[in-house]
Amino acid sequence: KARELKKYNRWPNYEVLEIITDEAEGLVGLKVHYSNGSCSLVERRENKTEALNVSLDENGVIFNKCGNPSDFKTEWLVDGKPFLEKRTRYNKICEWKPIVCGDSDKLLREIDAKTKNKDIRDCLFYILSTGHMAIEFILKSNEELSAKNDMKSSKIFIDKCNCSDESLFIYDCTVFLNSSDISEVKEGLNYINDFLNKNKDENSNLDIFWELKYTIESKIKPDSSGRIRFNFDDPRSTFCVSDLKIIPNKNWNIKKEWVT
Repeated sequence: KARELKKYNRWPNYEVLEIITDEAEGLVGLKVHYSNGSCSLVERRENKTEALNVSLDENGVIFNKCGNPSDFKTEWLVDGKPFLEKRTRYNKICEWKPIVCGDSDKLLREIDAKTKNKDIRDCLFYILSTGHMAIEFILKSNEELSAKNDMKSSKIFIDKCNCSDESLFIYDCTVFLNSSDISEVKEGLNYINDFLNKNKDENSNLDIFWELKYTIESKIKPDSSGRIRFNFDDPRSTFCVSDLKIIPNKNWNIKKEWVT
C-alpha cells in the first residue's frame, strides 16, 4: 500500500511532504521540503536511521523549520527547485471546495505587484495558492453542449455536472497551463473565450456563459437590506481557509445555487 501513495504532497504553508519508499522495505521515511530550500527528514531502514530537523514528543514526530523566516517564499520547492505538476487541478471533477492557503496576504501583495487585471489576478491567486497550473471555471448554458465541440482535448476538459437540469446545463471546466507567466494566463483566458464564441457561432440559440471558480473579491452579493450573509457551506464565501477541518461541510460537489 505504501508504494501506491503519492510521492509528493503539497501542504498549505508552501511545504512539500515527500513519502520515501523502498522496493523491499516499503515505507521507510518522510521528508518535508521548505520554501527556503531547507528540509526535515526522518528515515529508518534495516541498516540505518537518519533524522534531520525533527523532534519527538508523546504524539510522534515534529518537523521543525529552520532558517531565517524572511527567506521563506510563497512557492513549493523540492530539493531547492520549483515543484511543478502538469495537467493537474485543485478540485476533483465537479467539486468546488475552498482553497486551503497559508499566508494569503503576502501572496496578494505579490500578485498586486505583477498585474492589476482582475481576471489575471484571480487566476494567479488560484495557481500560486494551490500550485496547480490550470484555470478552473464554471460554464453554464441553456442547451447541452454537443460532443463535437472538443469537450476534452490536450488543452481543455469540460465535464457536465449532475446538478444540471433541462433548462440549465452546468459544466466543470479546466484549461491547463504550462506556467504561471502572465502571458500564459492571458492565453488560457483567450482560449476560453474562443471556445465559447465557437459554440455560439455553431448554435445561434445557445446562451452560454462562464465564470472563474475563485475570485479575490467575494461572489456573495448583498441581500435587499444591503447585508451580506456568509454561509460556510458555500465556497464562494469561504474562499480561503487555513484548514478544511474547521468547516462542517464535507460535501463539496457543485450545487446549482452556487452557479445561478
